[in-house]
Order: sequence, then C-alpha cells, then structure tokens
Amino acid sequence: MDQILSEAGVKSGAPVADLGCGTGIRGLRAEHAQRFDLEGLLGRAWSSSYVFRGVQDRKGFDEALEALFDTHARNGVVEFPYRTVGLVFKITTPEP
Repeated sequence: MDQILSEAGVKSGAPVADLGCGTGIRGLRAEHAQRFDLEGLLGRAWSSSYVFRGVQDRKGFDEALEALFDTHARNGVVEFPYRTVGLVFKITTPEP
C-alpha cells in the first residue's frame, strides 16, 4: 500500500486526514502493455484524433515513426508499457 501511495504522490505513512480528502484509503495498481508491429503502430498512431486531424505532412510523419520503430523494436515489435494506480476513499468534509 505504501508503494502505491508513493507512486500516486502521497507521502508514505501519511494519514488520509493529512490529505484533507477522506478516510479509509485503499489503493491498487495494474500493469499492462500493448505490443505493436510496424503496421499496428502506424494504425495506432493514425487512430488518435490529434494525429489524424493535426498532422499535415503524413508521409514525413510515417517515415519518422518508422525510424523510431526501427530504433526501438525488438524482434519486430515495440511495447507500450502502462501502469494504472487507483486510490479509493470516502470523501469527508474538513472540520473548520
């Protein structure tokens, strides 16, 4: 639990009251990864609205992304690791 709180930016061992937000804090952490070959990486990038709508030089973007892929791929795949940290607590009203 202390490591989960630390990853969320909460001082280790701090009572929930010190946060001014609530009681009964609980945490969880989940790790996940997406793996892409070059075609999948290009598809993932172009499915993002900010790429689809914002990139003017599509050929240049694809070439740059392919160069990044070539630099970082292992066995023809790049991996996007994710870590989700969640905190659950009962909200309380601070005393005046």
